[in-house]
Amino acid sequence: DTNLSTQRAMSFMMPGMSAILNGLSLSIYWIGAFLIAGASDMTQQFVLFEDMVVFSSYAMQVVMSFIMLVVIFMILPRASVASKRVQEVIDTEPSIVSGDVDENTGTTGKVVFKDVSFRYPGASADTLTDISFEVSKGETLALIGATGSGKSTLINLIPRLYDVTGGTVEVDGIDVRDYDLDTLRNRIGYVSQKSFMFAGSIESNVNYGSTSTERTEQDVERAVSIAQAKEFIDKLENGYQSDVAQGGTNLSGGQKQRLSIARAICKSPEIYIFDDTFSALDYRTDRVLREELHKRIEGATCIIVAQRVGTIMNADRIIVLDEGRIVGIGRHDELIHNCPTYLDIVRSQMSDEEAGL
Repeated sequence: DTNLSTQRAMSFMMPGMSAILNGLSLSIYWIGAFLIAGASDMTQQFVLFEDMVVFSSYAMQVVMSFIMLVVIFMILPRASVASKRVQEVIDTEPSIVSGDVDENTGTTGKVVFKDVSFRYPGASADTLTDISFEVSKGETLALIGATGSGKSTLINLIPRLYDVTGGTVEVDGIDVRDYDLDTLRNRIGYVSQKSFMFAGSIESNVNYGSTSTERTEQDVERAVSIAQAKEFIDKLENGYQSDVAQGGTNLSGGQKQRLSIARAICKSPEIYIFDDTFSALDYRTDRVLREELHKRIEGATCIIVAQRVGTIMNADRIIVLDEGRIVGIGRHDELIHNCPTYLDIVRSQMSDEEAGL
């Protein structure tokens, strides 16, 4: 309403102010021309002309000052409303409150979901219902399901991007809500669906988020090698010191994704979470990268969300989600025989021979 009222006032006042400005100019020149025409000689006419120009300039400055003053008074209500909205955001209490456990109480990286349900604020139904499973140190757990089945929502509960509506999520036997947020998230290497790069060098981007002060150039190179990014970095003129634009606009989607994976590996966390991370990679790079990951991060807990069956069929366990519920859990060769939902996904992407049917 305030914005509408301001726009109405401006739509009426600006033409009026413009008419006054132009009318004043016309009046000055009209009177000036009349006086110049009545002057007795050329010298007096020249003096009158100079006076007219100077007077016109001063008059325009005075009128423009009044116009700016009017504009300011019209903008003030909008600024007042905007400031109230900004203040509301500033005064908003965070829904995720940090806990008290600020030390690593164990190094197993075991993740347990117990009867977890979750509903987004304002939603009429749960996105996740009765989710229970555990993944131990050194185990690779994969999540697969149709779009909207709740895969990304589920893994976002581990680093507390959201809090559960019911049940508990535990890391090393402690409810994630009891952890200090920095302590919890420093133990997790999270790679989202949409990779993001910061302005700086490739090396600084890979090393970003690493809490250890002992990270070396060799650590960065090791992470890059595992993430299959070394090949394209070596082709760049400045190598690891090559500039990366804000948002990685000078890199391809696959390159950004590999650097995001390298960033998580360089952090050397206890828990790795890959949220449909391999979707931007070609099949060959995907396969080689997963093989290297399996060899190099052995001992860490690894959770992978994927749309492609080929990405997760060799996982230690696969969880199949459908409409926010677990409809199957087991290995690939087990699920193709006892989980119709998984079998449908497999057959939509693979031949029976490729799937091992």
